Parts: sequence; C-alpha cells; structure tokens
Amino acid sequence: MIVYSAQIELNCYRVTPTYRPLTLLCIASHFKGLDFLQEAHHLGCTIYLITDVANREKPWPREFLADIFFVDEREDTWNIPNLIKGVSYLARSVHFDKIVPLDDYDVEKASALREHLRVSGMGETRMRYFRDKLAMRDKAEEDDILVPEYVHVLNYERIKAFTSIVTPPWILKPRFKDASDKYKKMSNQKELWDSILDLGDDQSLYLIERFIPGEIYQVDSIVYDHEVQFAGVHKYSRPVMDIVQNGGMMSLSTIKKGSKIEKDLLKLNKQIIDSMGLKYGVSSNEFIHSAQDGKFYFIQSSGKVSGHYIAELVEAANGLNLWREWAKMEMAQPQESAYQCPKPETNQARVVRIPTENPPLCSSRIQHQSIVWRQVSHNHVTVVIKAKSFEELEMIEKEVLAGL
Repeated sequence: MIVYSAQIELNCYRVTPTYRPLTLLCIASHFKGLDFLQEAHHLGCTIYLITDVANREKPWPREFLADIFFVDEREDTWNIPNLIKGVSYLARSVHFDKIVPLDDYDVEKASALREHLRVSGMGETRMRYFRDKLAMRDKAEEDDILVPEYVHVLNYERIKAFTSIVTPPWILKPRFKDASDKYKKMSNQKELWDSILDLGDDQSLYLIERFIPGEIYQVDSIVYDHEVQFAGVHKYSRPVMDIVQNGGMMSLSTIKKGSKIEKDLLKLNKQIIDSMGLKYGVSSNEFIHSAQDGKFYFIQSSGKVSGHYIAELVEAANGLNLWREWAKMEMAQPQESAYQCPKPETNQARVVRIPTENPPLCSSRIQHQSIVWRQVSHNHVTVVIKAKSFEELEMIEKEVLAGL
C-alpha cells in the first residue's frame, strides 16, 4: 500500500520559454536521482515522489517536492496492482503530465502506470526492449545486430536443441532483474537442468545464453527525437558479473578518443538505439568484445542513467550531468525550442572503487590533485580521477593506488 505523509509546500521558479512547468510523478525504489529532482524543480515542475519505505530516512530533497509517498509491501517487488490503485486515488486530485522512473527497477512500474492512467511516454511493449533481456535480444537479432546465442527457459525441447548445438559454458540470466549476482554460469547439462528445475514456476522468467569471455564496454548516451546528441564509450576493468560475484577492485574508464574501438561502438550504439526505438532520454548499452573471435556482441540496453558511478564519470570527462540533461528533455517543448545538448568537454576520466575494511583510513591514503569526486561507504572508497589524455589517466591511477 502507499503510506501518505504530510504535505510539503512547493517553491515555484520562473521558467524560460524553452521549458514548460509540468506535474511529475517520480518513482525511485532506491535512493537516487537527486540531480534530476533538483533540475526539474528549478525548471518549475511540481514533483511528487514515490519510494520504498526503507528509504524513509534518506536525505531526499524534500524542499523540492510537493509530496512524498512510501510503499511498504514487505517484499522485494512492489505489488503493481496495489501501486496502480494508490496512484489512481492520488490522481483524483492531481493531474500527472509525466511519470518518470529514476531506477532500472522502476521502469516496469512507470510503464504500467502510464498504460493505466493513459499518460504519454514509454508503454509496456516498448518498455520490454529496455528491461526484458529476452525481448531486447529478439529485437536486436531481428535487426541483424550480433547477440550471444540464447534460448528462453520455456520449452524443454528447444532448450535441449540449444544445448546440443551451443557448447558450454552457458549463463542463466533473469529476464528482468538488473542484478549480475543472479547470473549463474554452468559448464554441463546436470548443472543446467538442476538450475532450471530449482526455479520451479519462475523458469519462464529466465533465459540461457552462450558464455562469451571478453572485455565489457558500455556506451552511455543522451538521445532526443531519436537522435544521439552525446555518446561516451566506457570500459570495465573486469566483467561486471565477476566484480559483483567475487568482489575486488573495480574501475570504469573512458577509452582513448578516436580509437577504432570507440568508432565501432559508437556505430553499434546508434544501431541499438534505432532498433529499440528510444525517442528521448538517457541510454546505456552494454557490449562484450569477444576474446574468441574479436567481434562485439550486444548484451543489454537500458533507458536510464546507469549505475556504477557513470553519472559522476561522464560529468568529470564531459562536463555533462546526465540526470539534469534528462530532466531538461522531459520539460522541453519541441514546438518552441527543441532540446540541445551542451557541447561536451573532451577530458578522460576513470572511476576506481576500492574495497576496504577501514574506509576512512583508506580514503586518507588516497590523495591526488586529479581526484574530482570521492565517496566513502561502509566497505568501499570510490574516487573519480580526471586527466587531459588517456596516457596521463593511466599514470595517475598508478600514483593514486601506490599509496595503499
């Protein structure tokens, strides 16, 4: 159910002719998207926020919100029919111009609400291209984009045919959960079928694909009116599944400007955006560069700001705040003045996340003038470093880590 809190007075801002003040319903299962909320408020929007009751004590910018509501379902996934009923009750007195999901987990919720309330934006069919790993693979393959061989965990004969042709190892992945810790690598038929049977009635919520060893790349974009206005290519130091399941240090970095890999991935990224039909917003597309055949394979797409500190990385390298640009696109009026992405800077940047048992001590040992952002959590220290060239970036990372 939705728990109501006290009303919070909204401070209105005067807006430029380019933007129109709207009433937004923002959904955030997790504590994130603060820059989006601030920018939308600055542009004159009335903002209502729905979040999980577990986030009640988080420092939400309540001064920017008309009201905030908390969902308490006591389970991992919100009850969508209950959410629809609660928002429909709220809509008796508030007209929502747009419904905005601030996290990947909220894309389905937002699309279900849009369909029910008939609010413009991405509906449930289009949403699947950005949340359902099966749907996005089907669409990419239909448009001749290379994907790892895969099969839906549905029909047993089709699964047997798949495993007779595609050699192991295989990866069992949930279709909707954006959680690499749920991925399972299997090297033989017994492991595969034991894993499938353990899923019980949830089997159809999974797919199996060929495991491809290689390097993981991500392209993060700003898209408006189907056109890519900005795209940055980033590379993980290790595969995400390995980082999530085994821990250890993680880094995510811009790659060398003008390289063949950058050119190839920018082209592939545009093909994915065209294929999935993203009209506007922030996009994050993931690819693997196969160590076996040297080809790029599409892994997954999402129509939101990626995790892994990508917003901080892009802002350091390119001077663009993805959350704020997304907010501007939501409020832009094409008939008056279409959104234009600011000209990006051309720096290099890298996120380095270091696991540690003593974060304050570790943080005190990491000092460098090129560090532009820092976060100290209960078991990690994360920094973003910035440089003018890729070679300088490599050198700075070594200097930063030398103090540990």
